[in-house]
Formats: sequence, structure tokens, C-alpha cells
Amino acid sequence: KVYGGYLFAIQHEDSITFYDYENTIMIRTIEVVPVNIVWNDNKSLIALICEDETYILKVNIDVIEKYIESVIEGDINDDGCENSFEVYYSINDKIINGFFVDDVFIYQTSKNKINYALNDKIFPITTLGNKYYLIGYLKTLDRLFLMNKQFQLISFKLPYAFIQYQIAIINNNIT
Repeated sequence: KVYGGYLFAIQHEDSITFYDYENTIMIRTIEVVPVNIVWNDNKSLIALICEDETYILKVNIDVIEKYIESVIEGDINDDGCENSFEVYYSINDKIINGFFVDDVFIYQTSKNKINYALNDKIFPITTLGNKYYLIGYLKTLDRLFLMNKQFQLISFKLPYAFIQYQIAIINNNIT
């Protein structure tokens, strides 16, 4: 399996390896087997959605860029960059799908629960009675959209300002 994003990744039997697009330099191998990978828009976080647990990792872009430069210049071997990712938090649940809105990970569990994660805190949005699939979030409307197999669309109000307020509280940035 091959995944895209800030770095491309190739899944092996017991691990996943990340590479730089431009020079195909191996960045790091992580010994987990994800069923999906999700990047946030500013490339600072990645979710490795595995069978029964999801790992949210911080991406150290500056470290990765310096490592690539060093490999190109021949200063170091292409053995991987140990500090390229660090575990930010993990979610102990079977996640069907999810996506980032900035640094907030919104996801759907196998029990049809829609939650979002800020840092290592999990907040519920709703539990669905029927089988709907999370398809996206529109900041301009403050709405979370879901669709079923019959293409019926439902939405939930999730104010972006509220999420930003919770981020500020968790990060002690309230002035």
C-alpha cells in the first residue's frame, strides 16, 4: 500500500516507511501497520489509523528538512531520521475514518460514535443510530457532514469558534 501527504509512505508487512518525494530519501520506518494515514493541512500532524488504535504524531518538519539536506550533501547516511516524528497522543478505539480540522482530529468509531480529539482529550459530538459515514467539515458553515450509502446527507453544528476556544483552554492561551 502507498500513501500520499507531505511525505509518501510505503506499507510493509509489519511497518510503514516514509520517504521524501523529491529525492526519495528514506525518512523513517515506524513499526505499526496502519489501515489509513491522515495528514493535517499544515503538515504538522499525522494520524496513523491502525486496527484497534490510532497514533497522532507530531511531524518535525525542520528536522526532516535538515536531515534531507545532510543526506544530499553526503554528511550522513540515508539510515533514517529518528526525530522526524514524535508521538503526540494515541486513541484507543477502532476508528473507521477521520480527518483534521487544523490540529483537531475528528473521527468516527466502529460503534458509530463521532468524536474529536484535542491534544490527548477526547470530546463526543454524537452517536449515530444509522450507518452514516463522516465526509467532511465546512468551517464557513460550522457544519460537520455525514452521508449514508443511499446518499442521504446529514449535518451537525460544530462551531469552529468553540473548537478554537477549547484549544485555547487546553493550551492555557486565554487572555
